[in-house]
This record gives sequence, C-alpha cells and structure tokens, in this order.
Amino acid sequence: MNIKIFSLVIFLCWSSVAFARLGESVVENQARYGNPVKDHRNTTSPLLKSAENKTYHYQGWQIRIGYINGQAVRMFYGKLPKKGGSQVLKPDEFQAILKAESHGGTWKDLGRSSLLGIALRPKKSGNRLFDHARLRWVNSNNCIAYSTNRMGLYVESPEAVIWEQALANEKDVKRKESIPQF
Repeated sequence: MNIKIFSLVIFLCWSSVAFARLGESVVENQARYGNPVKDHRNTTSPLLKSAENKTYHYQGWQIRIGYINGQAVRMFYGKLPKKGGSQVLKPDEFQAILKAESHGGTWKDLGRSSLLGIALRPKKSGNRLFDHARLRWVNSNNCIAYSTNRMGLYVESPEAVIWEQALANEKDVKRKESIPQF
C-alpha cells in the first residue's frame, strides 16, 4: 500500500475518534479532551445562550460546545491560531468532522452558494447562520452542519434550534407581560 494512502487512511480513522460527538456529556468530552479551558466568549458570546458552554483545546484545535441538560447539542470546530499556519479548514478537515458527527446517518452536501444564491435562498431552518452559510450540510438524522467563512464548522442537533426558539418565545411573553394596561 502506498505510504500516502496509508497515512490518509490512518488520519481519517484517527479523526473519527478524535472529535467530540453531539449528544455526548460534559464528562465524556472531558475524558476525550481533558479539562475545558477558560474562554471569555462562553459568557460574552456563548455558542448557545442560557446554556452551559465550554471550550476545549485539543491537538491544535478548539472545540466549543453548547450543552443542554448536560448533552452536547451545538459544537464549533476551529483550528487554533498557529504562527505561519492557516486557520482556514480544508475539504478533508470538513469531511473528517462530518464523518465523526454522522451518528449513523449520512450527510448531504447542499452545495456551495454565491452571495446572490444566499440572498435568494428561502429562510426556513430556524437557524439564521445556517440559512446564510455558504457551506451547508444536512444529515439524515436531522442534524445540520455549516460554515460561514471556512474558518470553522458548526454542527448541531435539532434541540439547539428548539432551545433558541423557546428562549425567543419566553422573551416575547415577558415583553407582552410588561405592556401596561393603558
């Protein structure tokens, strides 16, 4: 077997083990990556509002995870800055993450979109970033993945959108309750 092909096979097999998975617990992710790192974005710009957010650094990657009831429902994979290195994800890196996040389903690439294509695309997923992303995938198990700028990949289960819709509804109810009885 050619050494390059062998190296690629080893890399892809390792990749499917290296990345966290949607649905895994905080404990499982900590066992995989070690202790989470301090990241001010977990409070100032959380991956998932009003939920538990953690960031891990692992072998040159940062993995940000939003948890609901202790289970990962939204994840962000990105490369850590490295002197002389690019943070732009390559197609094989996208594929390694998608393979790790397949959960027995299969990913369908929705194709690359131009800015005009994005503007004309119907908005219906409930996730604004997904609706406007240039790179998008859907899984047969209803998970979605998207990249807005090729600097990272978001992967999420339907529970993330349900959570955000519930928060928006709660906010609207509170707003309506605060209207005075004129």
